[in-house]
Amino acid sequence: MSKKLYVGNLPYRTTESDLRRLFKKYGPIRSLILISDKETELSRGYSFVELDEPNVYDALYELRDTEFNGRSLKISVATGSGAANRAAERKTSEKSAHKIIITEKRGESKPATTRTVAARRNCQKTTTEYMVANMNNYG
Repeated sequence: MSKKLYVGNLPYRTTESDLRRLFKKYGPIRSLILISDKETELSRGYSFVELDEPNVYDALYELRDTEFNGRSLKISVATGSGAANRAAERKTSEKSAHKIIITEKRGESKPATTRTVAARRNCQKTTTEYMVANMNNYG
């Protein structure tokens, strides 16, 4: 049986090979996922490492709060609920907002629902707040 570890507070220059070197003394690595930014392809500062169960706890207790490339590692057993649920919620909200924009662009006459009106208001409010907050930057 294997378990995943969440490894956080990684330096942004961390590579997959750096993590493999760090965890190889705890046995075979079943999987290693270094989360990276889509645009820059740099590390986002966290990863998931899957090890055999007895080795997971050794790695957890030995590496927790140790320094790795100048930063203190934050390691815990991955539960699979927090980040996955937030990502799923983000995707569904992005899809709904996307559908609203598409329908408006096509020019289809559709009665405005309270959800559509609220989405438009939120978009306008956010844009206005952003512009006011950054007015000095734009001259």
